[in-house]
Amino acid sequence: MNAASMDTVGWYGRSVADLNLVASAFRFLADDTPRIRTLRGLRVGLCRTPSWARIEPAGEEALLNAASRLAAAGVVVEDLALPDVCDGLFEAYLDIYYSEGGRSFQPELLAAPSLLAEPLRDQAENRRALTKDRLREAYAVADRCRLSFDGLFREALDVVLTPSAPGEAPMGLENTGSSVFNGYWSILHAPCVGIPAGCGRHGMPVGVTLAARRLDDTALLQIAELLSPVIDAPG
Repeated sequence: MNAASMDTVGWYGRSVADLNLVASAFRFLADDTPRIRTLRGLRVGLCRTPSWARIEPAGEEALLNAASRLAAAGVVVEDLALPDVCDGLFEAYLDIYYSEGGRSFQPELLAAPSLLAEPLRDQAENRRALTKDRLREAYAVADRCRLSFDGLFREALDVVLTPSAPGEAPMGLENTGSSVFNGYWSILHAPCVGIPAGCGRHGMPVGVTLAARRLDDTALLQIAELLSPVIDAPG
């Protein structure tokens, strides 16, 4: 684990039904969430995020195509901008991720610094020069944004539709791709389900993400089960 307050274990499945099976084993489904049985009228916020300038053609096409398909199926799709209080959220994410990761890799730095990958060594040695005051502000931004984001779901929103990544998955094993889009949901502690949405020009997969309010994992899985077949339909 790198950033203790944000890293999570992700599940992979061939369908949302697989994820529901895992969730039932962890008793995620044993709560009082009302059963969501129809997609018609569901309220989806299309969130490009403040990182939209980093989107690639494949990522943009996947997101807008998913939104178009959902609207045609009777889902209410409306543009959603994160509240103004969330300005600076991704920078706060980077600061927290960098700092917590630096603490996580201290044992490796002390035991075998030459074997530690350069980006991880940067974190462990705090080459970003993070101060306590800067970290306090980053955590404060996260706290404010979580409350504000939760509030969006009280009256006008059921789920967020957003890019999973800038574009198609990177080729090779050198890196896992950019967190410039999914980092927002990590710092917000928002449960997410990634849904396949085609392939890019290199034949690598492209996805979109459904994100929900904190602790609404069960409702998110129910919504994803309804929306996934529409988003991932052939053609």
